[in-house]
This record gives sequence, C-alpha cells and structure tokens, in this order.
Amino acid sequence: MEDWDEADCDVLETVGGQGTDLRTSRSLMQESPSWEQGCSTPNLRLLLLGKRGAGKSATGNTILGRAVFVSRFGSQHETVRCQRESGVVLGQQVEVIDTPDIFSSLACAEAKPGLVDQCLELSAPGVHALLLVVPVGNCTAEDQQTFRGIQEEFGAEAIRRTLIVFTRKEELGSDSLQDYIESTEFLKALVGRDQGRYCALDNKADEAERTTQVSQLLCKVERLVESHGPWHGNLRTDGLGFQDCVNGATCQEMAGPRETLSIILVGRSGTGKSATGNTILGRQVFLSRLRPQPVTQTCQSGRRTLDGQDIVVVDTPPFLDDVERDLPWLEDEIKRCLSLCEGGTKIFVLVLQLGWFIQKDEIALSNLESIFGEEAMKHVMVVFTREEDLKGEKIEDYIENTDHKALKSLFKKYKWPVCAFNNRGTDQAREAQAKDLLKKANDLRKSHEGSGYSLTWETISYPIRNAQKKYSYKAFIKTFRNKVKEVAERPGISSY
Repeated sequence: MEDWDEADCDVLETVGGQGTDLRTSRSLMQESPSWEQGCSTPNLRLLLLGKRGAGKSATGNTILGRAVFVSRFGSQHETVRCQRESGVVLGQQVEVIDTPDIFSSLACAEAKPGLVDQCLELSAPGVHALLLVVPVGNCTAEDQQTFRGIQEEFGAEAIRRTLIVFTRKEELGSDSLQDYIESTEFLKALVGRDQGRYCALDNKADEAERTTQVSQLLCKVERLVESHGPWHGNLRTDGLGFQDCVNGATCQEMAGPRETLSIILVGRSGTGKSATGNTILGRQVFLSRLRPQPVTQTCQSGRRTLDGQDIVVVDTPPFLDDVERDLPWLEDEIKRCLSLCEGGTKIFVLVLQLGWFIQKDEIALSNLESIFGEEAMKHVMVVFTREEDLKGEKIEDYIENTDHKALKSLFKKYKWPVCAFNNRGTDQAREAQAKDLLKKANDLRKSHEGSGYSLTWETISYPIRNAQKKYSYKAFIKTFRNKVKEVAERPGISSY
C-alpha cells in the first residue's frame, strides 16, 4: 500500500448538534475524480466487509448517524444478507452496504456465491472504498481469511481501494493504535507504513465523538478516491455470470439508475398487509399479528434494495374501510401515506385473502377510487395471501375458475397483475415472491410509459371530502330509518 501524507488529511469542519445533516467546509467529493463516463453518480458508496462479529453493522450505523442495520451481540443476531442504506452525512449523500461474513472459515460456503452476487449487485456501478472491519483486541485467523478472500475474489484493484477500520477503539485504553498494529505481524503487513489507509472507531461513543470519527474516515476515503478513483465490481466470469460493470451492457446504472418504487399496501383489515410488507422487505419491519381488531393504526414504511432497485413499502391502516371515521384522521393518514412515498413510481398493492373476497373488500376497492381518484385504478396490483391454500394451482387459474362473480368481473374489467404470497414460507420462497412482485410492478409501470400513480395531496383532498360526505349521508339515512322503525314498533303506534 502506498504512503499517504497524513497531514494532507485535514479534519473536516463540523457544526455540533446537527446530527447527520452536518455540513462540511467543502463538499467531500468536490475534488475527487468523477465516475467513468456513463456511470456518473452523486452518491458516495462504501462497502463494509469483515468476519462475523467484527462490528460491520454498528460501523454502518455510526457512519449514517442512525440505526439502520440490526446490530446486536450474539450469533442469533448476525447479518444474514447484504443490505444497502443511505443518508446525508456531513453534507454528502452516502450509501453504505452492509454484508454478512462472506470469506472467513466461519461463513457458510454454500451461501458464498449468492452473497457475492448480492454484494456486487448493490455495489453497482462501483464503490468509492471497501472498508475492511477488524475489531481491536480480537484479530484472528478469520480476519486474515477475509482479507485473502477479498484479494482472491475481487482482485488487486479492490485491495488498492481498501481502508482498514478498527472497531472497539475504546479497548485501546491509553495505548496508541500504532502500537497495537505493531504488536501483530498480520496487521503490520496489512497496513504497512501507510497511516492514511486505516482508522479506528468507537461505535459506542457520544454523538460528537462519533461525528469526529466519521469526518476523519470520510476524509481518508476522499484521499483514496483522489489517488485511485472508485472500484468497479469485476468478478471472474467462470460460472458466476458477472461482467465488469463498466463494460457490461446489463449494468442497470450504466443506462441511468432505476427509479425508486413506492408500494402502497391497501385493503381491508385482516388480509395480511403487514405480513406481505415484511415479505417484500425481506425482514420484520411491520407488526403482524392475528387479532380481531386492526393491528396497524397509522401509516408506516420500510425500505430495501432488491435486484438493484430501491423499494419503499408503505403499510396502511384500514382507512379504505373506515371512511366514516373523523375527517381530520382520514386526511392525516392520507397525507402521511403520500409523504412516506419517495420520488419515482408509486403503485397500489391491493391485498386480498385467498378464498375470502367479502363485501368489505368491495367497499375498500370502491373507497380506493373515491379517495385516490380513477387514476389510482390504473396503477393497482393484487396480492392474494395464503398462497399455500392453492395447493399447486396457479393464481391466474384460480381467478379464472372462481365462482365469485364480483371477483371475476373486477379482474376482467381492470386486468390487474396478480401475485400469490405465502407469508409463512421459507426465506427462499418469500424472496422469490418479492422478486415476482417487483418484476410485475415494473411491467405495470412500463405499460403506462414508465409512470406510476402521480396525484398529490392537493389533487385528492377534494375527493376525500366528497367520500366523507357520501358516507356521512348514508350513515345519516341508515340512522334515520332505524329510528323510524324503532318508533313504529312501539306499543300504541299504528302504521298506515
């Protein structure tokens, strides 16, 4: 590793007490070389690698300034899949890719090819730095195996763009990091004489200290990029099917990044919206329990990257079957629903329970159009939960052969794309279901010339009030008729 002048790495100026929105005195990437032509991106992308328990997830949380990766001590809480999250850090948009243990002897050999694929998929079209995470006081053979694995799998160019991040800085006590490195032959060989290629983090420090640490880390990344430029994933093509992202025509971001897809889950209570959202996100984000009353009380969202595309999933309370509730609550939830969506394509996913299409489902559909407008009905997909009840039958055949006339007529009228989910299936089965939904969602978007639902709160606030008035009037008529009937049935009251 080449020598860097540590004095050149000035600590970026920060303003205390502003969290992840702190500003630098100059943009982190202002002087750094741009991505190669055709793969330009404004984001700083960092790839975390290391053995199990090194502190990768905690390091990612420290960099982004918030807890986006699950980080807990214990084997049952280890990271099991690659995950990308982003945020504004010191005035710079930063993306961090967290990974499981891929290369050490403790890693699952059978899972390695798939995890490497995930890693490169999320790294496309390249990363500015690979961060090899090594815990202070616990440098073992697994760390050496991880370094060799990076070298063998990703090549010398990846090593040239690797920074060593020592976690558990607090365990150094009064000792210097340099003395600790000198005490271990592997670490001496790893960092050589290059002080610019490593740093130490205390992921349990207070906010001010963590901000200083992240500032120093990003400064080192900046110098690395100035020296070498970003790293583009370039796997050997013997059996893994990956091409160099710069030269490969299949790299999504070469032709421009794919739009963020916002999925709004709608439907009556009890159909499995929250469980479906968890299946799409690949993890437990929404509370999902079998209860006689709705579990979801307010709109909430989760995010993931799947097949190189960012997805936002918005889980909703049953406002479509509860428009008679007070108008301020309804307005607040619709506003919140739309605000949780991000720029890009928005689609509605109507969640129905297989074998239980009831009047409340029809009401929810009617209210979807009443509240979100006729435009919404063009951007609907349907997910049937309890796919296991199909017993091998295709969901399209189920719809075609159903005796439920209302259900059949809806699909005949709108020709909505349809999926079937078993939210209790294996991880592999649920991931396949999520990918099937993503493909059909993108096909739906393409059928509308690349656009999704585009109406804003200002556009739909008037239909909401009309829907509220309509149902208030119906409720009034129903109450009036019940009162008349009650009076008519009293003793001594004759009817004409």
